[in-house]
Amino acid sequence: MSHPVIDWLLASDPSIRWQVMRDLLDAPEPVWRAERAKVETEGWGARLLSHQDDDGQWAGGAFIPAGFDAREWSERGQPWTATCFSLSQLDFFRIKRIAANLKETRTPRRLCALPERSAPPRPHGPARRQAPEWRRRRAAWHHLPVHP
Repeated sequence: MSHPVIDWLLASDPSIRWQVMRDLLDAPEPVWRAERAKVETEGWGARLLSHQDDDGQWAGGAFIPAGFDAREWSERGQPWTATCFSLSQLDFFRIKRIAANLKETRTPRRLCALPERSAPPRPHGPARRQAPEWRRRRAAWHHLPVHP
């Protein structure tokens, strides 16, 4: 039996399709795993991977794109294109192959440590305390070393 919403989801990107197959259709594991493998080579996952810099980062920075300054931050807000946020999206897509590229660069140390010095002051309170845990989770997913 077909449902319009399920059909619509299945007609979308592989990053959504494999989860629909697994969670909503109870497809056999080999079927949804095969679909999940397409995320690296098709659709949103492939597009995001294509923007990775030669040094293993995105936009030239761990948390902030290269050349992004405090003035731009105050005018435009948080840029979401740097490495940490790209890795976060890859986590949602369940792409792990990126770890091999990152281990060859200095990126893991920068990604899992403190943000770049050019960053505006970080918030105080709960949001400030959550950031290190967030970085640890990202590093663990990609099998990267975690630095204080």
